[in-house]
Amino acid sequence: MIVLPVLRPVRALRLLRLFRPTRVAVVLANALRRARDILTHRGLHFVLLTVLGLIFVCSGLELAFEQSAHGSSIHTFGDALWWAIVTVTTVGYGDKYPVTAGGRGVAVVLMLVGIGLIGVLTATVASFFVEERSDRDKVELSDRLDRIEAMLGTALDQINATNREHALEDGKASTQTTTDS
Repeated sequence: MIVLPVLRPVRALRLLRLFRPTRVAVVLANALRRARDILTHRGLHFVLLTVLGLIFVCSGLELAFEQSAHGSSIHTFGDALWWAIVTVTTVGYGDKYPVTAGGRGVAVVLMLVGIGLIGVLTATVASFFVEERSDRDKVELSDRLDRIEAMLGTALDQINATNREHALEDGKASTQTTTDS
């Protein structure tokens, strides 16, 4: 590398060692587990399935309203599905749009569903991480309490042993005073 400075970038190939199949598999498994945990947290998967169902139903309704309308840009189910997905995700490209009153009513429903979906997604992900931190804190607190209880148990055992020794000494002293008398 000193003789041929042009080859210095080849040293970057050492980074490929990080991408061994076992390491990639572990990272991928952890990512999938985390994604599953988030998706099933507080029933988010049910919300997502409901929204998916609403997208398909609203696409069908939109197609029924717009298919034969004058000036409509939605003529196939694919167009309606694209429009519904763009609307529910609040992207709104503007390439497909409703022109009938019924189609606009469906649009309002999908807009409200999209806003609600974003709120639910945000709240669920935040809740997941807050609860995860809370669970970690509870485990740490439980471990701490276990250590304190163990220390208290040891201290009480020592106090009881000391009290027994004093009681034995006091018992010996009282028997000696009665025998001396």
